[in-house]
This record gives sequence, C-alpha cells and structure tokens, in this order.
Amino acid sequence: MGERMTSEQNGGRKRGRPREGEAPDPQMIERIAFRSFAIAGYEATSLRDVALTSNVDPALISRRYGSKMGLWRATVDSVAARLDEIYRVMHEEMEGGGAFVDRFRAALRHFVVFNCTMPELTCFFINELRRPGERMDYVSSKIWQPYLMVMQTLFSEASEKGASRLPDPLMAPVSFLGLAVMPQLVAPALNHVSWPEGPSPADRIMTSIDAILVRAEGHA
Repeated sequence: MGERMTSEQNGGRKRGRPREGEAPDPQMIERIAFRSFAIAGYEATSLRDVALTSNVDPALISRRYGSKMGLWRATVDSVAARLDEIYRVMHEEMEGGGAFVDRFRAALRHFVVFNCTMPELTCFFINELRRPGERMDYVSSKIWQPYLMVMQTLFSEASEKGASRLPDPLMAPVSFLGLAVMPQLVAPALNHVSWPEGPSPADRIMTSIDAILVRAEGHA
C-alpha cells in the first residue's frame, strides 16, 4: 500500500490555515465581532457565529485571538486606535488658523462624524460600562479615559476663549457626549419616522451642539 498523502500534499490545507493569498482581513473580522458584542452582548456572542458571518474557519479565529476575550480586546483596541486618529485630527484642527470658535466647532464635528459612521459604538460603550469588572476596566482605560483627557483639555480652552456655553469644563465632555451619541442610540426608533430630505445626521447633531454648547462670539 502506498504512503497516505496528507491534506497539504493533496492540495488541501490544514483546518484554520488559509491558502496563501486567502488570509481573511482581521479588520473585517473585528468589525463584525464588535457589532455582535454591541448588539447581542458579550455573553451571547460566540467565535463560531463571528466566523460564520465573516466566512472564515472558526479555528482560524481561535488561533489568531486565542479566546472570545482575546477577540473582544482586539475589537476595543481597534476602536481605540481609530479614536486616537480622530483626536490627532482634532488637535491639528485646533492648531490651525482662523477664529477659535470656528476651529472649536470643526474639531467637535470630527468626533460627531466618526460616531455617525460607527453607530454601534454607543450601545457597546453603555453595555460595557454597566457592570464592574475586567471588561469595564479595559474599556475605561482604552476609550473613556482618553476621551475625557482630550475633551476636558478642549473644553477648558474653549471656556477660556469664551467659545463654550458650559461653565464647568470638567462636565462639558459628558454633556457633549450625550448630544453627540444619543441620536445613534435611539436611531432604531427614529428609523420608523419619515424624515424629510435635508441635512445629514452629523449636520442635524451639530445644529443642536451649536445651539447648546457653542458661543458664536468666542474670541480668537
């Protein structure tokens, strides 16, 4: 009897190992996983379901991330990296020329637009901050604390320049966050409303932010 050929010798592949050039996009897997964590919750999300939706072998996800917690951490890290880029752009906006109030408003808009492109972030964030524990601590250190640091600095300067209507710059980031993200949280209910043609979601949100937070007479 001849030697038995392995799956690789026979042109096949080992379980969880894609052929060369066929490796799945980790960013796609993490986006799908993040949406599942946000909508279904951590407990209801499984590596197998994420793999099925991503059209990849579950063993590949297990090998790459090690566990569901490993995949969860990777999704948080990915969001944190995207937010860091938004904060960099906001900083550059504030360092530019023109009236301070215009730069301040433009910087806030970058954050609003980001949240409009990732509506599940609000649900994920609220879910993970409800229960003390490892996940809450991780989200706090990766997402919440950096947000507070950036926004408290921004609103402190805006208060000094007369561009913010909020008297307490320490609470201003919380007030701004409510205006920026709540529309995303209630979007499923608003989808049943027949909106007339008009401004984009980001423009609608910025209209409220302009009216409530921003002083047009802020000086340079």
